[in-house]
Amino acid sequence: MKFESHSTPDAWQQAITKKFNTKLAISEQEIAKLRGLPPREIFETLTGKTPNNTTSALHYLTNFASPQMVDFLAELSADSTYRQYKSDFAYVLEGLSHQQQSSAKSIRLLKKLGDRRAIEPFDGGVIERALSDSAAEILKICPTIDPAFLKECLQQGLVHLLETKKHELATFAIAHPRPQFSLYIDYIFTSPQERGKGYGEKLMAYLIKQHAPLKATLLRGNMLSQKSLERLGFKRTDGEHWEYDAAAHLPSELGKT
Repeated sequence: MKFESHSTPDAWQQAITKKFNTKLAISEQEIAKLRGLPPREIFETLTGKTPNNTTSALHYLTNFASPQMVDFLAELSADSTYRQYKSDFAYVLEGLSHQQQSSAKSIRLLKKLGDRRAIEPFDGGVIERALSDSAAEILKICPTIDPAFLKECLQQGLVHLLETKKHELATFAIAHPRPQFSLYIDYIFTSPQERGKGYGEKLMAYLIKQHAPLKATLLRGNMLSQKSLERLGFKRTDGEHWEYDAAAHLPSELGKT
């Protein structure tokens, strides 16, 4: 079986500009004029347009994906003046991590900052976002995946790895954040030698926890048992998909209107 994508990796990237540009009164034309300027000059200009609102100025930086912008964010995050904005740096870097030109540096910085959306140790190993140099390791345990599709997903920061204490790849997943707080999980695959140890379920639980989607869709061809999916809160919607609906897991008193 050859795995192929049934989702649109660019959906998150296409939504970024719209999401941030409509948050405050900064027009597309104003954003366009800032492109090509040094990152610090962009930030200072945005700070001037959003006085007393550093958070919004930071969030707008998602519109300017580049390695230089990530370097600037690394410098800014190390400045004690901006220490209180740690969660905002992580939020912006998460957006930049899904844009090819800034993905790798953003993921590395998120890991350095200890952000759990990029790296989370557990008793049996670690879950982390993959970089492009993980392709050979992934293809070794899953030679049926389309290499071109895998490369595209790695470049957009969409691949998560679960490695054992021995630093061996056990499971990986490809998950696309989508607009309206939804998540599309193309598939999750566990090495034949590591099956039956709960790694796939653990990685899936991590994706749901960290992305906190209102809805998540999983293809049928994934390496998780029906019992595992049901324990995670997924329900079969048709012959092809399993879906997770966050509303179904709210405490009953919160669901009352």
